[in-house]
Amino acid sequence: MRSFTSCCIAVFLLLTCVYRSTAQWSYPTSTLQVYLSTTTANYSVGVGAGLNNTQSILAKFHVANEALFSSTGMVGGPGLGAGSLSIAGSGSNVGLSIWKRGLTTLTDASGNRWMLNNPDGSLRFTTGSVDYLTVISTNGGGVGIGTTNPQNKLDVKGTAVIGSTYGGTNTAPANGLLVEGNVGVGTTTPQNKMDVKGAMVIGSTYGGTNAAPASGLLVEGNVGIGTTSLGTAKLAVEGKINTREIIVTATGTPFPDYVFSDDYKVMPLNELEQSIKQNKHLPNIPSASEIKEQGMNLGDMQVKLLQKIEELTLYMIDLKKENENLKTTVDALTRK
Repeated sequence: MRSFTSCCIAVFLLLTCVYRSTAQWSYPTSTLQVYLSTTTANYSVGVGAGLNNTQSILAKFHVANEALFSSTGMVGGPGLGAGSLSIAGSGSNVGLSIWKRGLTTLTDASGNRWMLNNPDGSLRFTTGSVDYLTVISTNGGGVGIGTTNPQNKLDVKGTAVIGSTYGGTNTAPANGLLVEGNVGVGTTTPQNKMDVKGAMVIGSTYGGTNAAPASGLLVEGNVGIGTTSLGTAKLAVEGKINTREIIVTATGTPFPDYVFSDDYKVMPLNELEQSIKQNKHLPNIPSASEIKEQGMNLGDMQVKLLQKIEELTLYMIDLKKENENLKTTVDALTRK
């Protein structure tokens, strides 16, 4: 390309010399039309039909129809049509570079910008040695920001902010995203901050390795609804939860079928009475202050309440037996 550019410059200088010696120069034929402007300041060259040497040359070098830069021996052209500039070739030097005046290399220490249409088919916008934006034709086509090898339609290596007031004024969290408006995934009409039509997976190890249930959600970390104080809870909700059914799987507390074992001994009623008077709550049941401070484990609480119900059942059975014994005794005394 550099040799071709040098040739263009030589032709321009030659034409300039011809103009200065003859005051006007043109070479129109049926297939080649080259003009040296007599009106454009500092001498200009026009190539192509429709130009002339009086007024239609609009730049230092004006090409009408289309222009082609090609490597040596390149046969034929892309044929993009009028108004196009084509660069063709097969070598590693084929490409389009925009250089800052005075540069001797594609970049300098100050990080001046350049653009290169690379031989690999990518389009890169670079400052210094860092590729900030890359457009590729492989992998079905994609745009990479901060990466030269996007694997998707859009890959961003780092953070991103989207929004007319968010952009330029806010910093996204590490490897995160801030979006000012609504986001639609699988839908073009999001009605909320995020609408997902389909399933969704969230998590550094869950993502890309697990499939969420149909129209469902898999979350690796903790979730807060209406609160930012999650503690260690997988789900923290500030407010009411309405549901028709809750299923609690087995917890660390064994289910109290053991209460009905033959060797299980319930606390005598007089000891139970003393415990209640002293502690103001049933044995093995959290106090009101504990519930207020630590919350209530529904699974464990259900097990403990069932234990008390089963113990109460045993008390009733014993009381019935005592009542029947008393009735038998009373009947015997009455018959005397």
